[in-house]
Amino acid sequence: MTADLFNHLWQSTLFAAGGAAPRAIVLEFKTGAPLPWHQIQLAQYVAAAQALLPGTAVEGALIYAPDRQ
Repeated sequence: MTADLFNHLWQSTLFAAGGAAPRAIVLEFKTGAPLPWHQIQLAQYVAAAQALLPGTAVEGALIYAPDRQ
């Protein structure tokens, strides 16, 4: 979990699977409406995972959960 300049907490999940061609998927969970910066944030997480997992195909996905009230 990381915090931004406004002290909001962010969490992302990384799944890695072995096999003939190792791959990983970064799942970023969001609530509320999709915003342009969500895709930018996901791209940063994917880039970080690629740096941590050289030789691994890394994909990313945004998952929007309904707001809980």
